[in-house]
Amino acid sequence: DVYYFNFHLFFKQVKAFYGYVPTFLIMTDSVKKHTLLDVENYIGYKIEKTFSLETEIVSLIETLEGLPEATKGLEVTIKKVYEKIIGDSTHSESLRYFIFNASRNDLPIVLYGRTGCGKNIASKLIHEISERKSGKFVSLDLGAIPSELMDSILFGSKRGAYTGAYEDKKGLIAESDNGTLFLDEVENAPLGLQLRLLRVLEEKKVRALGSSVERAVNFRLICATNKSFKEMISEGSFREDLYYRIAGQCFEILPLEKRKSDIVVLSKYYCEKNGFEITEDAIQMLVNRRWNGNVRELFHVLSLCFINAEPLKTILPQHVRFF
Repeated sequence: DVYYFNFHLFFKQVKAFYGYVPTFLIMTDSVKKHTLLDVENYIGYKIEKTFSLETEIVSLIETLEGLPEATKGLEVTIKKVYEKIIGDSTHSESLRYFIFNASRNDLPIVLYGRTGCGKNIASKLIHEISERKSGKFVSLDLGAIPSELMDSILFGSKRGAYTGAYEDKKGLIAESDNGTLFLDEVENAPLGLQLRLLRVLEEKKVRALGSSVERAVNFRLICATNKSFKEMISEGSFREDLYYRIAGQCFEILPLEKRKSDIVVLSKYYCEKNGFEITEDAIQMLVNRRWNGNVRELFHVLSLCFINAEPLKTILPQHVRFF
């Protein structure tokens, strides 16, 4: 498989991962002199030309076989990131770089972005290529559950802790021990729950509702929102001390309207994945559209296009229908 990406950024990502860059350069005599000088300046030493290609290939193979297992797995990691984060815009490159860097540390993360931008995909990807990948990735959308149930779902409960608690229930914080906890739409957390979450993060212990026993927990927290924390703190709906505790690293995933070249790449990718082709005129209709639901809405519209385009397997402008 061939993956097209920024050469300079790629080496920065490799160096961020492993602290050094194993580099092998194969070139012909037709390489321009200024290109060779650029490469030499980047890697920091002079390149010695060799004329024994067979000898160098044998040496290269022996060197590759002696590389650490972590380095050998780099190709798998890069492939996973480029398969999940699709797009050729500068923003997509920045997102991939952020994911690489974030996976190399354990600081909490806040992802900003409108609905359908891919915050869940990015957070899960960070988990899958981090040292916590052997643990669970536990996800909870705080905007999808009643506020009165949030405490028992997150912290767990003992039998009899409240009306309807007929058995012990393990909370999602305990479920994510040694893994990652992803809280989407974190702006919906009530102030009381924010305080209890802050204590868990500071003490690294959790107590189920109705229990007198605390349990040690070790998890990474990733939060996502489409709101401004500055505004929420000013309004009094979000605790400032909790914000500083969860915002170890932040990244805003831009909406599709601000990275239109990604619409082209995403459309072609999704069509090819489902066995369809799409004409340039049809793609232009998609590019001109304002996608309030972002990638999620784009894929849904394309799914309807597949139905309209049967049995041609080619999406034409007349097959594109918006809501």
